[in-house]
Amino acid sequence: MAQISGDTAVEILRSAFLPFHCGAEVYDYNAKVRFNVVDESETSLARVTDITPDEFGDSERLERLIQQVRSDLAHHKGVTLEAWQMPAHSPGAV
Repeated sequence: MAQISGDTAVEILRSAFLPFHCGAEVYDYNAKVRFNVVDESETSLARVTDITPDEFGDSERLERLIQQVRSDLAHHKGVTLEAWQMPAHSPGAV
């Protein structure tokens, strides 16, 4: 398990839902992360808020969250996402 920062989590989230746009940000004094995946017409496909440091800071938990949202989009919204893999992070990537 690699520990990652909120800013790194945001970068990962932004790349995880291509070809769609994923707006992600750290908020609440760096205490939480949220993201919103939108299609080309700016319609929200998935929105997740209040991701805690325990969740976004643990690469395995963040990956599970992303995979769950990706799966939900494919199965419930019928969207096709580009292949994605959690990037490897060194222990010093905090």
